[in-house]
Amino acid sequence: MLFYKEAVFKAVAQHTPEKTFDFRIVETLSHEDGSPYITLTAPLKTVLNAAGVSGLLVSISNEAGFAIAFVHSI
Repeated sequence: MLFYKEAVFKAVAQHTPEKTFDFRIVETLSHEDGSPYITLTAPLKTVLNAAGVSGLLVSISNEAGFAIAFVHSI
């Protein structure tokens, strides 16, 4: 889901030395209850370490055909 990738990018890229990264490394999955989470792949961990980010919290909301994803870096 592209909006998760964009939300992760906006939460993390500003903290990296380059102020950017390839958001194709962001992978989102769902728990059994349907709640989303970001898979911390090796390439994403490298970016998070460079940004000084220890984890990501993700939330999604939708209504009437619109969706929003919010990612908070911790």
